[in-house]
Amino acid sequence: AVVSTQSTGMADQIGAWTFWGQQKSEIASIQILPVTPITEWVLDVNWVKAMYPYVSVEIPDPSVADSWKSLVYIAHSVLDPHAAYLQALDLTDWGSGNSNTNTLWFIGTRLASESSPVCTPSPYVLNITKGVLRAQNGNYVTVDSTGLLVANTQSLTAGTLWILVHGPGNGINLKNSVTSKFVSADNQGANPLIDNRDTASTWETFMFKAQPTGGYYTIKAAANNELVAVQTNGQLLANVNALASPIPNSALFTLVCPSGQTC
Repeated sequence: AVVSTQSTGMADQIGAWTFWGQQKSEIASIQILPVTPITEWVLDVNWVKAMYPYVSVEIPDPSVADSWKSLVYIAHSVLDPHAAYLQALDLTDWGSGNSNTNTLWFIGTRLASESSPVCTPSPYVLNITKGVLRAQNGNYVTVDSTGLLVANTQSLTAGTLWILVHGPGNGINLKNSVTSKFVSADNQGANPLIDNRDTASTWETFMFKAQPTGGYYTIKAAANNELVAVQTNGQLLANVNALASPIPNSALFTLVCPSGQTC
């Protein structure tokens, strides 16, 4: 139960919480697990109508785990499968009780008119496995002597070529083609990007989202769900709100295959 009373030497309490914590997404999502074929029969529309406004205030919060959000989006698809599908594209983690495939299958099979399919082309699709990153200021992204990523050169060198390792969902791990180290948004994204990891996990996962014009991408760090931007010193830091509108020029990048390379 998530609503209970408690007396353990402290004052009696009444409230809503779970074993994991008191986030609204946790409280709601534990009522949805596990997601199986029978879920569509037990997700009550009226319950979802009450639940989603209660939880949605937490969706922009980077401290709320994607694994919980995936379950909220599954429930949201009962009301608005098109919106839920777009939300699900932003996920990089689904927990041990769910998966990207499970999430997209459930959302994609909700009722929708044939003229307006639920699943539309994803803005996250990248069909290359390596490329050169160029900031909107015209400088290429490379690394300095300490391994920190910097956008401070207009020369193409071996150090400006990045390997893109495609992970689950739309996650991308950036790997230095010279050092073979993975780029990390260390300290939950609080530190500048650095290529110092031998293996990739959440802090080393990024999402490249195509923008409508200019051939630009934004790069969202899974570590804190913020957009990577070039700082005044040229370093890259994930510190721009992913919902920012308009997106600042410092958070816009192009990704191209250099001449003579097969990407």
